[in-house]
Amino acid sequence: MCRDALLVTLLLLLLLLAQRLRTCRYIMASIEVKSNYIGSRRYPTQEEASCPRPGCVCNVTHVICVNSRFKNSDVFQQIHERAFPHIDTLIMTGNRFGDISDGLFTEGETHENLSLMNLTGNGIVKVSSLTFKSTPAVQFLYLNDNDIKQAGRYVFEPMKRLRLLDMTGAIGRRPAGSKADLISILFEAEQRGFVELAELKLANNHIENLHKDTFCKMLGLRRLDLSMNNLTSFEVAVNCLRSLEALDLSRNHFTTFSTTLWESLESLSTLDISENPLHCDCSLQPFAMLAKQEKYSFVNQGKTTCTSPPSRAGRNLFELKEDLCRKKWLEFRHFYSPSCHFSCFLVFFFVSCFLSKAPTVHLSNRLFINIFNSEKHYLNFFLRISLSSSKSLMAYRHYRTRTPTRSSTQFGYSGLDSDDGALHPEFV
Repeated sequence: MCRDALLVTLLLLLLLLAQRLRTCRYIMASIEVKSNYIGSRRYPTQEEASCPRPGCVCNVTHVICVNSRFKNSDVFQQIHERAFPHIDTLIMTGNRFGDISDGLFTEGETHENLSLMNLTGNGIVKVSSLTFKSTPAVQFLYLNDNDIKQAGRYVFEPMKRLRLLDMTGAIGRRPAGSKADLISILFEAEQRGFVELAELKLANNHIENLHKDTFCKMLGLRRLDLSMNNLTSFEVAVNCLRSLEALDLSRNHFTTFSTTLWESLESLSTLDISENPLHCDCSLQPFAMLAKQEKYSFVNQGKTTCTSPPSRAGRNLFELKEDLCRKKWLEFRHFYSPSCHFSCFLVFFFVSCFLSKAPTVHLSNRLFINIFNSEKHYLNFFLRISLSSSKSLMAYRHYRTRTPTRSSTQFGYSGLDSDDGALHPEFV
């Protein structure tokens, strides 16, 4: 009996122990789940915690705020140097900043690694030398689609390493002369100038004229885009733009071009003059002959057509075979052509006879009136001249086959070479 009681006691102990083991396993599993959950939670990085809100995405090297609709430039004050020590790209678009002449970032801070800054479509109206003071390492700056109407001197000079500046549609509407002054001020430099700047885009700014010395401080500029403006001429001062290789003057209001363009731009090799209202007459002849040379490359040749005169309207400048000065010469030649020699001589002869038989040889208005006052005398004389001329012309036509004629002579040049496959040169 004692033995049975002992067995029952042991069995109860085993059951109790098994229950305790299951409880321990549940507790351990719970602890493991909680530990895994805690381990999976990630605290924000320094850059993420300092990222402007709302609508911005930040990491170690990038701050991107697209169409964030900020109403002032205070958002830049949140991008501190200590919070973003390695930032190299800043994209801030679709805002209404207005005046940013006091500087973008906190005074005294410098973003030494920032190399690309995109400020497209921010309604910027005013800039100064303080605006980009904290970004000396920027190489690529995009200011497209703004409304800049005021600028201080030396705006871009703090950016010593600037290589590309895109100001397409960045200049606000102003009178033509005032806009030329504004653009000239924007590119002033107090010291060495823009040595690294290789490409400048000023397209679609309604520019009507530019000062000759506007780009003189851009010592290393290789590509200049002035397309989609209202320019009718383009001149540069002596020793300016000496490194310029490619020039885009397409979609302006040019009617002719001068060969002095190449004389003043010694490195120029690529030019786009497409979609201009070209007047293809003798004034364009020197330029057309120069364009024929193989050392020059013309982009968009298929879109470079004549607008006037009517005889050449719509024709491609690079496919014209005739001499652009030929029309005037042909008119002169036609007047003195072999078929006209005899009849013209007769006309001149009878006119001379008429004048010699007139009451006086002095060609005053008063004497001419006296001569032609007699309508009957004039008609009789005119009929005599006409009859004599007709008889002489018939005799000439009968014997003209015996008269040797000049052989036709070819004038002009064989035509400009077409280069529709020309490509834009590669730049930064």
